[in-house]
Amino acid sequence: MHILLLADANSIHTQKWAIYLSNNAVKVSIFSLQAPKNDLFNNTNIKVFSPNKDIHKKILYPLALPLLKKITSQIKPDIVHAHYASSYGLLGALLHFRPFIISVWGSDVFEFPKLNLINKLILKYNLKNADLITSTSVIMAQETQIYTDKSIKVIPFGVDTNIFHPLYTKKIFSSDEIIIGTIKTLEPKYGIHILIKAFQLVLKKLPNFNLKLLIVGDGSQRKELEQLSQELNIADKVIFYGKIKNSEVPQMLSEIDLFVALSVEDSESFGVAVVEAMACEKPVVVSDAGGLKEVVVNHKTGIIVEKNNPEAAANAIIDLILNKEKAHLMGREGRLHVLKYYDFKENVQEMINTYKQVLSSYK
Repeated sequence: MHILLLADANSIHTQKWAIYLSNNAVKVSIFSLQAPKNDLFNNTNIKVFSPNKDIHKKILYPLALPLLKKITSQIKPDIVHAHYASSYGLLGALLHFRPFIISVWGSDVFEFPKLNLINKLILKYNLKNADLITSTSVIMAQETQIYTDKSIKVIPFGVDTNIFHPLYTKKIFSSDEIIIGTIKTLEPKYGIHILIKAFQLVLKKLPNFNLKLLIVGDGSQRKELEQLSQELNIADKVIFYGKIKNSEVPQMLSEIDLFVALSVEDSESFGVAVVEAMACEKPVVVSDAGGLKEVVVNHKTGIIVEKNNPEAAANAIIDLILNKEKAHLMGREGRLHVLKYYDFKENVQEMINTYKQVLSSYK
């Protein structure tokens, strides 16, 4: 079985799908509008195609269609699978290849069609031309359903539980410190400002505890968030660690006692970072934004709080700090939950089975 992925080769999600599919006896090719910026695929059987010049502007995406048609004719895939319903979905729809699958990712259904009528019509056209539509979360499937009458298959984007698991190694921080942490891009929709405000409230209510807030990641809001920490007089308690490699995430999660994700927008389509934390047996506090509330079992694997509510987040954090046994139990239950529903190897196998079902309907 040969799958041609229409997807950004520089996305960690694309890379993960492609490599795991390839490791499971699926021949994988990728057509990307931007050439790979690293050699990740060099020692694999995965072939990556891209235009001679990267295409970044959305209005220029159709210019890649002649090259895509030529490549498709040469490599003769069994299935074309577009990851992202707008850009790559449009290329796939215009390609008129069958069978054709579209996987929605988030902003392509939560934001793109709401910008103007043309975008809405493009999305509807793309989905109409798909033989199958998949989503990583129920909430994103529900949003996609607004633009199509086709059924949507939910296949989660889980984690490799052999990589994401509890680590008991020497830590950067001292044993008497309680580390509240998050690993996220520092952009407005991820609510890092809410986390900082919540942390200030926690410090006020628990003045005798040695608490630190570890913020791992980078983005356009970094200076603004650092300034907020200064204004709230907690800068000495907040650590902006910066961006790390994906391979370093498990080790960084081992430094964190309590993982917090307080996204403020429902375009948070699926909480991969939260699933990674739970796989490492970390208790979590998350907002009720988007797909976050889908991956957490409230008061069993973590605590779900109202988005844009620092007070609610602070109360949940304090609850878990004061109740260590409860926090540890949530961590253990969180990993069991991930093993049952979000083991990426199982998710990949579900995708492979889906490919086989789609192909069988065309025979």
